[in-house]
Amino acid sequence: MTENIHSMPSLMRGMADALGVSLEAMVRAGAITLSELQEMAARCRECAHPGDCILWLTECERPAADTPGFCRNREEFTALIAHVHAAVARPETVG
Repeated sequence: MTENIHSMPSLMRGMADALGVSLEAMVRAGAITLSELQEMAARCRECAHPGDCILWLTECERPAADTPGFCRNREEFTALIAHVHAAVARPETVG
């Protein structure tokens, strides 16, 4: 199955947005591969908590500091959040 970032499950994209993580930027930066995103998408699709996820996404403050405990991609999102924070702490210099 060929899948791109835009065809990932909407709840997974919503979680990334809520966390302030751009999946596209993470792929460009090499923080995650498309194959790893596909694995995350499969876990998201198989999750038993889509209703809880929708509720969390509608009620969370943005950017959220962490995923809810039931998220099957918690470890991956935690690593992506750390990558975002590290990039902010060491902005690239121009010139």
